[in-house]
Amino acid sequence: MNNKTSSSPVKVNTATIIAVLALHMGVAAALVALDMPKPMPKKPEIEKPIEIELLTLAEQPEPEVVEVAPQPVVTPPPQQPVSKPESPKPAPVKKVEPKPEPAKVTKPEPKPEPKPVEKIKTQPEPKPEPKPEPKIEKTPIVKPDPKPVIDNTEQQRLIDKAATERAAAEKAAAERAAAERAAAEKAAAEKAAAERAAAERAAAEKAAAEKAAAERAAAERAAAEKAAAAASNTPQNFSANQASWRSKPNFSIPPAVVRRLNPGDRLRVMVRLTVDKSGTVTSATLAKSSGNTALDNYTVNTAKKGKFNPFTKGGQPVVGVVTLPIDYQVN
Repeated sequence: MNNKTSSSPVKVNTATIIAVLALHMGVAAALVALDMPKPMPKKPEIEKPIEIELLTLAEQPEPEVVEVAPQPVVTPPPQQPVSKPESPKPAPVKKVEPKPEPAKVTKPEPKPEPKPVEKIKTQPEPKPEPKPEPKIEKTPIVKPDPKPVIDNTEQQRLIDKAATERAAAEKAAAERAAAERAAAEKAAAEKAAAERAAAERAAAEKAAAEKAAAERAAAERAAAEKAAAAASNTPQNFSANQASWRSKPNFSIPPAVVRRLNPGDRLRVMVRLTVDKSGTVTSATLAKSSGNTALDNYTVNTAKKGKFNPFTKGGQPVVGVVTLPIDYQVN
């Protein structure tokens, strides 16, 4: 009987301790879930290393078991385990202190001498120790391996060499183009000079030829003119029909001669005249007498006073010789 009574308080205390421990563990889990840092939003451009926080739960000290006087068996109600919230942001869990339920006192069997039952002093619930701040173990940022240093000296030397060769080639091409252009300009200038010299030479030859031709023509013309002059100065014989008076003198019988003639007599005096290029009578001679000397002399002298149109030969005026009959009639 005594053994049964002594084991009941131990069971009660053990159940109470288990319930308290379960409650503390649920509260600690809730606090840990609340204290978990919110994940930082990731920037789209830069990938940050993932930080992992390792939380260490403080070990709860086991309460000391105190032996108490035997008491009635109290069957504690089954404690409902606190479920761990699955959501990343759980709602805060209010701390609920378990209220001790009144212990059901079983009436002990009557004893011949019942001893007074000592009241069980309810031990104060141990206050939870302050939760140590979890140490956040920062994950070391993995730096990318440094890029190997590339020796660009040889590459730069090749680039510089290629640039130098390209510049030299461009310079040579420019100089060659300039030389070709200068040669072409020189050849064009020489060709133009040759053509100009040839043109000048041809013009000079032409001028010389023209001058020679002009001189020859002038000489020929002078010779012709000289010959014509010589020919024109040489008297040329013309017939009476080729002669034409420009200013005919008045051939009338003088009164002294008329007294010696009979009315109705007809007389003819033949006069030989020399006419110069201008038509002037330079000489008059008797070619044939009329039989009257006085009339012959009068006719020759009167003929010298007249003027003819110049005689021409080949379109040129010449000295002409003509014999004209001068007729008289006595009224």
